[in-house]
Amino acid sequence: MADRKKGGRFSADYFRHSESGYKTYKDKLRSNSPNTPLDPEKQYVEDLTPRGIKIAREAATKYFEGLNPEKDRLYFVSSNEARALGTAKVYKEEAEKRGFVIIDMPEGRKKDDIAYRVTGGKVRTSKKLSVNPQNLVLDNIFMPADKRFEVNEKALTPDFLEKYNRAKAIVDADNKGSYGANLVAYSEKLREIFPEIKTAEQAEKEKLQSLIHTFGKYAKRHEEQGSEEDIKVLAFGHQDQMVGFLNREFGNADLKNCEAVSFDFDSAEKKVGVTYKGRRKTLEERFIIMSALGSLLLSLCGSLYPNLTGFAIAENTLFEISNFSEVFFLVGMILALTLAFGRIKNKD
Repeated sequence: MADRKKGGRFSADYFRHSESGYKTYKDKLRSNSPNTPLDPEKQYVEDLTPRGIKIAREAATKYFEGLNPEKDRLYFVSSNEARALGTAKVYKEEAEKRGFVIIDMPEGRKKDDIAYRVTGGKVRTSKKLSVNPQNLVLDNIFMPADKRFEVNEKALTPDFLEKYNRAKAIVDADNKGSYGANLVAYSEKLREIFPEIKTAEQAEKEKLQSLIHTFGKYAKRHEEQGSEEDIKVLAFGHQDQMVGFLNREFGNADLKNCEAVSFDFDSAEKKVGVTYKGRRKTLEERFIIMSALGSLLLSLCGSLYPNLTGFAIAENTLFEISNFSEVFFLVGMILALTLAFGRIKNKD
């Protein structure tokens, strides 16, 4: 093991949201446009059930007992969906009660967005943690039959409804017990019926691995600065981008409410440690970087600028696309490939 510089550590914990009533989802699915995109700014602000609030409070109490308010500085980031933001709010309130320093929002942040309305501030949002379904009806397929939400089937075309029922029958024939487990088991197969379905593997590559890579870069920067403070990122999200990873690495495709997956970073060894339910694995940072860059390349081919969103740690900006040198490198790759294919075509 290479010598580590003295100073504080940078680590991140990824939490699945607490139990939700899914009120926004249910209203959307019963509407006259159930299979159209969900607007994250048009959600019920309170989307945790009373039991979900209780689960989150108990989990937050236990979690913060393992941290030190004299040394740990906390950074809150969440999905932009109300159930994740509501969970972040409960954890934030517990942290404030215990005297932890929470890294505040940059000045000028809008106070009328969904994050502020749910949490009251100090919680950023990230697309890498968000789901933002483009078609809730397709997501509904993966729910166990007894938990599946009601859909206004009269608003669906006959062709879509036939495919929907056929896809549900595949899941119901051998239900794996949870949305996450069904997503891992059936998302690839169901793309034969609905090609627009995003697989668990795609969600991991496009969101989770890019997020881990970003955290790793700032762990390295934090270490180089020699700060004595520990920076702890609390990230609140969903099963979708995590279950494929957990299934492959830990053999478990069901991330339960308020369960955490912890990440720590060894910049000298270029490795990422992952801990889940007391089990720890070490990943090569190169694997994370290449996977992240691969997903970013795909994103850039489609649309560059919408992905240049980020969140800030103190005076440093933490981009979801980590820095502009990577952007220029990837744009250069795209141009080079375009020229190469053009030359091959001209020869033909």
